[in-house]
Amino acid sequence: MSAGIGLRCRGTQLSQVVLVSLGLGIFPCLIPPTLAQEDAPREMIAMAQSLAGFRFDSDLKVGDWIKYQTSQGGTVATCNLEVTREEGGNLWIHEDSGGMVVDMLVDTRAGRLLKIERVNRAGERTSVPLLPAEQVNQMAGMFQMQASQGPVTNWAKGEGTEQVEVPAGAYTCVFLEPVLRPEAIAQMPAEYAQNVRAQSRIYLCDEVPRLIPLNVAMNWAAFPEAFQSVQGGVVASNWAEMGLKLLEFGRK
Repeated sequence: MSAGIGLRCRGTQLSQVVLVSLGLGIFPCLIPPTLAQEDAPREMIAMAQSLAGFRFDSDLKVGDWIKYQTSQGGTVATCNLEVTREEGGNLWIHEDSGGMVVDMLVDTRAGRLLKIERVNRAGERTSVPLLPAEQVNQMAGMFQMQASQGPVTNWAKGEGTEQVEVPAGAYTCVFLEPVLRPEAIAQMPAEYAQNVRAQSRIYLCDEVPRLIPLNVAMNWAAFPEAFQSVQGGVVASNWAEMGLKLLEFGRK
């Protein structure tokens, strides 16, 4: 479980102690493998295919880029994504995060991943075979089933906005917060349960391009509709399995 990442909202230091104690993570067992491995597991490929619809905005342009800091299990790392070129109306997106370096051809209008190329240290590229849609849908159903057994039943857009300060600056953000299973919070005072939800919020801003690292997005894999219901890129999150904050970005 990750430690707090130093995110400040309305001047208050957020902590993940409550989230860790509740064990709110969903897919910790699927995070270590990457698409950069020669034997990338089918689950990872299915994740990459099924999550393209909410990882990337339809209005991305060549030259858009983003840099995040992630925190997981005491390990701090950086993630870089950049839209590098266009091909046939689709976009090539370069991702370098957590030891995974890949180039992806994405139809951002339809939210479809068309190609994945693994990039090694020498810059050599190897194509990663995609899975048939039927297999991707089956595995997406499996992700949903796993999530249904946890304390989070969905994510919902919160009311209003919040000012969030990260290294990239201060932003007025909308936010998503988890909908907790009633039995998971039955013994909590109402105020305590609200604090749990508030401390795990995911903050988004329409000034920021939506380029979400795969190793972050996979923690939210069971709830793509929630992310498709809000606009903008992710500014920060203190979600227990993967802390995230925006370091810098650029838009065309």
